[in-house]
Amino acid sequence: MPIKRKTSLSVLDIAALIAEIKPAIVGAYLSKIYQIDEVFIFKLVTPEGNRRNLVLSPKHGFWLTKYRFEVPKMPPSFCQRLRQKLVRLKLVDLKQHDLDRVVFFKFGKYTLVLEVIRKGNLILLDENSRILLALRYAKMRDRDVLPMIQYKPPPPRGINVLEIDFEDLIKIIDKHSEKQVILAFLKILGLPKNIIGYILDKLGIDHETRVCSLTYEQLKVIYNELVELVKKCLNGATEPVIVYRNGELVGVFPYVPIMREGLSSKTFKSFNESVDEYFSSIVTSELEARVMEEWREKFEKLMRILEQQRKLKKEYEEEAKKLRRIADELYKAFYELDKIFEEFRRLKSSGCDWASIKERILELPMTSIRIVNVDPAGEEITIELYGVKIKLNLKRSVGENLSSLYEKAKNFERKCKRIDEEMKSTLNKIEKLKEKRKESERRVIIGIVSERKWYERFRWFISNKGFLVIAGKDKDQNEKIVRKYLDDNDIFLHANIHGAPVVVIKTHGKQVDEETLKEAAQFAASFSRAWELGFSAIDVYWVRGFQVSKSPPSGLYLPKGSFMIYGKRNYLKNVRLMLAIGVKLLNNEARILCGPVNFVKNECDRYIILVPGRVSRNELAKRIMSIFTKYIRRKYPQAKIRINLNDILSLLPRGGFFVLNEIGNT
Repeated sequence: MPIKRKTSLSVLDIAALIAEIKPAIVGAYLSKIYQIDEVFIFKLVTPEGNRRNLVLSPKHGFWLTKYRFEVPKMPPSFCQRLRQKLVRLKLVDLKQHDLDRVVFFKFGKYTLVLEVIRKGNLILLDENSRILLALRYAKMRDRDVLPMIQYKPPPPRGINVLEIDFEDLIKIIDKHSEKQVILAFLKILGLPKNIIGYILDKLGIDHETRVCSLTYEQLKVIYNELVELVKKCLNGATEPVIVYRNGELVGVFPYVPIMREGLSSKTFKSFNESVDEYFSSIVTSELEARVMEEWREKFEKLMRILEQQRKLKKEYEEEAKKLRRIADELYKAFYELDKIFEEFRRLKSSGCDWASIKERILELPMTSIRIVNVDPAGEEITIELYGVKIKLNLKRSVGENLSSLYEKAKNFERKCKRIDEEMKSTLNKIEKLKEKRKESERRVIIGIVSERKWYERFRWFISNKGFLVIAGKDKDQNEKIVRKYLDDNDIFLHANIHGAPVVVIKTHGKQVDEETLKEAAQFAASFSRAWELGFSAIDVYWVRGFQVSKSPPSGLYLPKGSFMIYGKRNYLKNVRLMLAIGVKLLNNEARILCGPVNFVKNECDRYIILVPGRVSRNELAKRIMSIFTKYIRRKYPQAKIRINLNDILSLLPRGGFFVLNEIGNT
């Protein structure tokens, strides 16, 4: 059986994926939700501080992605409502409903249901399984998806193969004895056609073989193979592979399908990795096509507007020329027109009736003007010139009538000028849209999310000699560093002031050089309260890890973040408060680093050296963001990178600042 292109996860894919990723994300907190069309990105943070991006696509399925997607600045209303309910909640469970393409994600008291069936749906339930929110509301034959009603899962597509034994199955199969074996199993079991086809291929059984042609033993082998495959997927025992046809994506599978002519495959270490590679590519293509379609619609709309403006301008220009030409010709016949006007006034004042006036006026000898009509009652005369009929008001003078024609011509000419301005505006919009075409053609995936190291949840730097130095951001982190990460041979540093971080040099039993010790001391001093107080220098002491204890002497109590130091303290006097903050590009992602000058200098192309001063923290952060953003745009004009103000603020100590120097390529 030829492999059809897979567009969504199958029931086995979902089972295998849950078995694989559940341990990695259950217990994680939801920090943010983004929506791109109907693709949702849930940003999770595990208790260990690791970041995981979970993609939920009602059309395709779900997976953890290593890719960084371009997200809209303003989330759609559905996404905003999801955020209001779910952000900051813990993912406490993840399960598949009855071996179907329905997945329950439990966040706190809420349950988010992903239905990968038909058009797909994303439904939020309360603690009583009532529908709070749905991507799509609908009334269906078998169930309804409406606000505040009890959620009802889709009806099963067939019997769960794990919930029926072979003897019961054979009784049902006998009723389909004249059917092809693949269609019979497809009708009875809730498994996809490609999975049943894979088992038949594996056993060498033709798909069109009728059930009645198979022996009891052959049917039992088919059943056993299906059960074994399902159990393997449920246990996460997969052989992940992506199948291609002539270089084009065909499908992703938790098992290795029988390869036909023209097919090739690529294996992966994990099933999630293969699903991410496959469906992120599909999602990207779809989103990029949508972006291009939006661009095309905008472009075509502007071109239609421009064409209408050109057409209207041409009409106005022709009308203005025609009126001027007529006014010019009438001006040449000013004497004849004046005679007509005088004759009309004379006849009217003499008491002639309207018919006589009309007859007499029409009989006047004219050389360059042809009178086609006279309306004595309306006191108008209609003349024809160059095939155009013009009405002249006999109440007004010839000069006033000509001035009126010239004024009408001027009005059309003014309209032409206004249209010129409008056309310039439209052309500017078209040019800007053309310039944005490259941006519209950009990849929706704008980078790969870098795997964060365990120590990146703390303040940290790596010295020239390769020693890792970590520091706590608050009392909780200080406590965690001492309890979990401080070994006996490590070096513990602390500024000689109340309100300072725990700083630890991870030695791994090696001798620490003097330069590393000085940098760590400066790190400890700079992130202490001394910066906020505006000190330029402060003393810092250091001890070995075994000298630090959370056990106070009998009768004393140590508050959170406090420690006992036993033995001699080694002091570094007058350690200068100084930091550097810089930016580097990693996997198309801007990374902001803050620490000792040498560390930042070695890691970053562009950096700023800071000491305590009077510039406010917010003002400095905005200035740094502007400097780094301009630098990246100049150096990497094609990169779609944003620098977050909060990322900068989180790295800076409290207090005021003075920029000592700006260094790097400009």
